[in-house]
Amino acid sequence: AAEFLAPSYRGMRRFADDAKVRAVVLRIDSPGGSAMASDMMWHAVRRVTQRKPVIVSIGDMAASGGYYVASAGSVILARDTSLVGSIGVVGGKVVLADMASKVGVQVETLQRGRNAGWSSAFTRFSDTERLAVTQLARATYGQFIGRVAAGRKLDRAQVQRWAEGRLLSGSRAREAHLIDREGGLDEALVLAREQGQLADDAPMDVWPHERSLR
Repeated sequence: AAEFLAPSYRGMRRFADDAKVRAVVLRIDSPGGSAMASDMMWHAVRRVTQRKPVIVSIGDMAASGGYYVASAGSVILARDTSLVGSIGVVGGKVVLADMASKVGVQVETLQRGRNAGWSSAFTRFSDTERLAVTQLARATYGQFIGRVAAGRKLDRAQVQRWAEGRLLSGSRAREAHLIDREGGLDEALVLAREQGQLADDAPMDVWPHERSLR
């Protein structure tokens, strides 16, 4: 995930230092994904936010990792019908050992270390592996709460009230202070020009640029 994210991460960080960029509109339409990738992008967006406005425009959804990244913005806009939040962490694995045995597949795993096989699809969690995964999930969840609290300037208790995986409508998220305003991409562009102290017809550059198949 980190390798796939690298161009977006580096590009976002460059906006912070680019004097030609006066404001950024970050469009998010995502159900979430990797916790590590989300945290990387949170830091990148936060770096830009500390130097210039970052207006987050939520499409149909900014949930879990999508909202994680959105929370780093200066202002968040979403439609009342958008889905927002899902502040939580889920983890586990599918064990295929019985299915493999039924079709005659035998798997031999070589590992070193007490919890080295925690991600294997052919063994169940041992007691120590289950404990390690649980502790990791709790730590990641706590970090998620902290990132939202910092980005939205809320107490952790305020964030916790709407956490634990709750998915909110845009209107409900606005009441919970998880977003700031109702609006779509057009409104976000207008706001970016205002906060960037730009003319109404100031040019806009769409990023990332479309890539050819070459």
